[in-house]
Amino acid sequence: MDWEGMWSAGLKPGQAFDNALTSEQQERITVQEADYLQDGAGTDYDLGVDYTFFCALHPSLRPSWAAAWAKALRPGGLLITLIFPVDPAADPNHGPPFPGKAPAV
Repeated sequence: MDWEGMWSAGLKPGQAFDNALTSEQQERITVQEADYLQDGAGTDYDLGVDYTFFCALHPSLRPSWAAAWAKALRPGGLLITLIFPVDPAADPNHGPPFPGKAPAV
């Protein structure tokens, strides 16, 4: 069942995820848990999803974050990320969440 079908059937997001784990699409999806900055996540991914990871890291670790994503994604791969707060006036060492600035993002 595709996402639209799940939505139409009234499934909640968690139920949709659980259903996806048992669907025929499961063979095409990889979910990996690791120390990302140390172990990385492998290579050649078409898509990466970063949900507030960037802002949880002290700014001194962000080059390692960027390098890990560059290694993980295949050429032309996409990174979807939720980054907040983006505040050029905020103290960059106060966090987490540590603020980002537009050029770094």
